[in-house]
Amino acid sequence: MAQERAVGRSGYSAEVRRLLAVVPDTVAGRRDRAILLTLVLTGRRRAEVIGLRAGDLSIEGETVFYAYRGKGGKRGRRELPHPAYEVICATLEDAPRVVMETLGHSQISLTLNTYSHVIPALGRAAAEQMDGILGARSGGSATG
Repeated sequence: MAQERAVGRSGYSAEVRRLLAVVPDTVAGRRDRAILLTLVLTGRRRAEVIGLRAGDLSIEGETVFYAYRGKGGKRGRRELPHPAYEVICATLEDAPRVVMETLGHSQISLTLNTYSHVIPALGRAAAEQMDGILGARSGGSATG
């Protein structure tokens, strides 16, 4: 049986579809989906994806780019496929829910109404939280 691979930027192999089908629709699952799709669709090495930070993304018109630091310190900039960008955004949108659960609020509206003045900071906090989670998962020694 031939090894299945990701199919360019327009679709996924059956193997990748089966993997994504078992990723739960939870905060952690959406994070994992973002990591998986970024790995599959960009072809970047594991350490390069783990090293990505929210600040590495830039939008020009309808195109999203990511800056990366590759093997040997090589720096580059490439287009980020929209499916990967969409799941990264979904992960960052989880920030208010994470704050709600951390503070023990029973409803998201309470969190948003109480902390609406810091909503931009919540986006930054979510990005930092994602950075921390990804960094912790790499154990500081991720290689691709």
